[in-house]
Amino acid sequence: MNKTLIIENEIIINIASGEPQSEPLEGQEYFVVPYEKYVSVGWIRDGGNWIDPNPPVIPEPEPITEIDSRRAKLALYEMGLYTTIQNTIDSMDIPAQINWKDATIWRKDDSLIQSISAGLGLTESDITELFEKAATLS
Repeated sequence: MNKTLIIENEIIINIASGEPQSEPLEGQEYFVVPYEKYVSVGWIRDGGNWIDPNPPVIPEPEPITEIDSRRAKLALYEMGLYTTIQNTIDSMDIPAQINWKDATIWRKDDSLIQSISAGLGLTESDITELFEKAATLS
């Protein structure tokens, strides 16, 4: 089964089921395509292709701003940073060590994360990579 595209100025203005039953109106033309072919009113003909003038917008994923500490530590280990950061934590004051040991969630903007990152020369991009890596771990 086919469908007929009614074209005016290279734009689909209507779609009819089946084959054309009459001649097109002046300024229009028919274009027959298989019924399975996905096109829609408003699409533009570009040579042999049909272009959606309003393609769906795929939203950017929300940035990961927090992650559970277990996965964060596993990501640090996989990135070769765990021992270095653990040694840094061991040299810090007791409240920092408690936060490292007992925190269940890590936030990118947490002062401890920022302090350790700065001390080790990690960039915002490095931290983003860590959080994204951690999010993929189970």
